[in-house]
Amino acid sequence: MKRRILVLLMGLACLCIMLFACGNETNYSSDDSAQSSTTHTHVYGEWEITKKPTCTETGEEARVCSCGNKETKAVSATGHTEQIIEGKEATCTETGLTDGKKCSVCGTVTVEQRAIDMKPHTEEIIEGKEATCTETGLTDGKKCSVCGTVTVEQRAIEMKPHTEEIIEGKEATCTEAGLTDGKKCSVCGEILTEQEAIPAGHTEEIIEGKEATCTEAGLTDGKKCSACGEILAEQEEIAPSHNYIDGICSACGEKEMASEGLEYIISSDRKSYSVKKGSCTDTVIYIPSTYEGLPVTKISDNAFFGYTGLTGIVIPKSVTSIGSFAFQNCTSLENINIPDGVTSIGANAFYGCSSLTSITIPGSVVFTNLDSYTFSECTNLTTVIINDGVKMIVSGMFWGCKNLTSVVIPDSVTSIGSSAFKKCINLTSIIIPDSIERDMGSQVFADCTSLTIYCEAERQPSNWSANWNSSSCTVVWGYKPEN
Repeated sequence: MKRRILVLLMGLACLCIMLFACGNETNYSSDDSAQSSTTHTHVYGEWEITKKPTCTETGEEARVCSCGNKETKAVSATGHTEQIIEGKEATCTETGLTDGKKCSVCGTVTVEQRAIDMKPHTEEIIEGKEATCTETGLTDGKKCSVCGTVTVEQRAIEMKPHTEEIIEGKEATCTEAGLTDGKKCSVCGEILTEQEAIPAGHTEEIIEGKEATCTEAGLTDGKKCSACGEILAEQEEIAPSHNYIDGICSACGEKEMASEGLEYIISSDRKSYSVKKGSCTDTVIYIPSTYEGLPVTKISDNAFFGYTGLTGIVIPKSVTSIGSFAFQNCTSLENINIPDGVTSIGANAFYGCSSLTSITIPGSVVFTNLDSYTFSECTNLTTVIINDGVKMIVSGMFWGCKNLTSVVIPDSVTSIGSSAFKKCINLTSIIIPDSIERDMGSQVFADCTSLTIYCEAERQPSNWSANWNSSSCTVVWGYKPEN
């Protein structure tokens, strides 16, 4: 078998040599007419590219004999020159791509890129926070630790209610202010209910007085504290008082006393008299209810002005008016009983009565804006009772009453004039009823450095003067009296 193959190969080699030697022209073309009848052996030059091959198409090269004969042959296509098309890795927000391939020469894609599915998110806990009684909370959430995308939103958690705890107050005593119970949150400490001041104050109890008779002195009602027994309003002596009709007491028949030397002035309508000191030198003066058959109804303006020897005066029920300056600077006048029928008391009527210790103003008195400084500079005055019915406390009414410690203002009062209690330096507390809406003058409590003002109104009424409390005394709004 091997021998046959060897013989065959040798035969093929001889055939090729013969063909080459004979100038076989089967692979090239030539011009036979140009040749002589003499046999020509072609001698070719180098092969030269006549058509360049491409990635996909064959090319051609040729060589030429000196006789002009040309031989050509095909040049194989070069094939594609592969270049990697880089892919990209998939993430949790974008799909990826596999690597691909293309020909760097002609751009033909030889290996297509394929999509790579997105990766899942890598979850990470977003820590929430617990709600408190002052701040809302948040539930736990989730996010991707790679791209930050929130996959589970946090939700708000409502604030917790406060945990109430009682702030214990203390009971007020007669002399020391107290506090109401308050409330606070035991967790955060926020005050939920403010403690309110309870003013120190005595629990008033009436000490019953007794009426005066014709021959026996009486006593006004007094007041004491039912808790500690302190006297809050001294009982005052009421002088024996006759009910005189035409100078004779209707009860006992006694003739009415009248101080000698008093001067009487008949009214313009000649129906009544007013009275003044005249030449009278009595230390206790008795004013009669009638004179020459007509009633004595007025104590004249300046009637006893500056009479320092006057220690007491008995005013009959017939008197309805006390004139301006009537008792000014009567420095020895210790007590006076103003009858219930008095309807007017003029300006400065008791100014500078430095021995006067207490006064009761009847509810029948109607003050006007002209009746100012009525009891000003009564430096030993300690107690003032203003009876129900009085509507006005006039300007400067108690200016300079430096020992004044107690004032009772009834609900009938609707206005207080400027400087009414100025320089009442020992006044420590006063209750302003909510009836005072119309007017509160300026500097009402100026220089009252120890004073606490308890106002029944919830807030300052709009009609009050802007500087009514010019000394910035402590003010408690919305005060509710126990009784």
